[in-house]
Amino acid sequence: MANRIKRLRLEKARMEREALFRKLLAEQKQKAKKVKLTPTVAHQLEAVEYQFNAVPLPLRKKPIAILCEAIKKFMELPSGKKQDLYTDVSKREIIREVLANKGMRKIIDYKLFRVIQNIIHTCEIVRPLSEWKAPNTTDPYRLCWSFFEHACVRYPDQMPYCLKRTFYYDGTHSMSAYDEEKGEWVCKYYYLDLVYHFAKGGGLHNYGDTFKYTGMMNYHFQNLPKKITFPDLGIRWAAVASWGVPTDHVYVLIKNWSRGQILQSEALFRFLARQENISLDVMKRITDFYDNQNFCNAWILGKEIEPMFPGFSFSKRTLKSVMRKVEKWEKWLDYQKSSVLESPMILSEKNDFELGDYRIEQLKRPTAILEEGEAMSHCVADEYLHECIEGKFSIWSVWEITEETETKKRLATISVTSENAVEEFRGKCNMEPLRRVKETVLEWTRQEGIEYNYKEVV
Repeated sequence: MANRIKRLRLEKARMEREALFRKLLAEQKQKAKKVKLTPTVAHQLEAVEYQFNAVPLPLRKKPIAILCEAIKKFMELPSGKKQDLYTDVSKREIIREVLANKGMRKIIDYKLFRVIQNIIHTCEIVRPLSEWKAPNTTDPYRLCWSFFEHACVRYPDQMPYCLKRTFYYDGTHSMSAYDEEKGEWVCKYYYLDLVYHFAKGGGLHNYGDTFKYTGMMNYHFQNLPKKITFPDLGIRWAAVASWGVPTDHVYVLIKNWSRGQILQSEALFRFLARQENISLDVMKRITDFYDNQNFCNAWILGKEIEPMFPGFSFSKRTLKSVMRKVEKWEKWLDYQKSSVLESPMILSEKNDFELGDYRIEQLKRPTAILEEGEAMSHCVADEYLHECIEGKFSIWSVWEITEETETKKRLATISVTSENAVEEFRGKCNMEPLRRVKETVLEWTRQEGIEYNYKEVV
């Protein structure tokens, strides 16, 4: 009896879906009549009636060829009318039905739907679509890339690996949007637009951007190493490599810089490229110095340090003269660090706590807070040390002390505001503290009257 009721409910749900789908299909047909639908696209709309729930049908006539022909005819329609045809359920179901065969069933999903729409609106078809053969893989990203590469990439050998990786995500998850003011379809994502630019046969040197790129940058961008998987990092790499810096050193020098900073620092990298037998360590010291003088101030244990040589330039300078400035700056930073570590702290009046093998102790010296951050692999010193000196925060360390074996182990770090509230409570590497450590800290906050609204690490 229960199975019969279940079957009746499923049948009712199926009929409701079918009725809704046929209603949507009728609306699509009404829209189609307004744009003088071509016979092939009309056939595709009719085919939806046979597959409203995406159940695979027996193999139809050349399903890939049918899909490719539909795209071709679709592209011949006026651009303003394209947005009215394949929308919502109908477009997705058409793709599902056309590809309903054993070899193509693995990419019957929303990813291919987005890829085809992006191809239709933003790219040029450069090869016969009917000649595409799906690779033997179950990875939908590789399948979608294969379709895009065959249909639209004019020179596949010149497509950088980082742009291919970008297409894997942005090309299969984002959709082009119709800009009514411009009267054209545009990409929402900057780097996806760069993918389409390279697909058309363009290069970095003729890409319309706020920055100016050269032909040498384009050469290095097309020959990026495989470890460069993000286009922005690839552009930074290409710029620095084009200025003559050895490629073995480029990644270390640019990984913490923005694209704008890199492209404004040509003089710096050309200066480094001119120096013979310069070590990577010296290059790193010079780039850090230049960054602190021109782009962002240095921070020492939570204290901001103003530049000593603002707007520093390499004009008419030798390596020795530059290193004198660098060493003077580094000594100044060391002095600032030592002055912070020697500063007296305004301590909290709350008491240390002991429960079983657990201890909660206040860190009363700046060096103790610095040691805590290094031992626990988190940034407590950078975030709180300067404020602890001013009395805005106090830092407490949770220990497990076993008297039998005389061992001590750091378990967690707690920051408490001057208003007696727990700000942060983290274990090693900012991980979630153990349950028994949480219970100990909770008991301590109750005893000392500290507000405890702890939020777990997400």
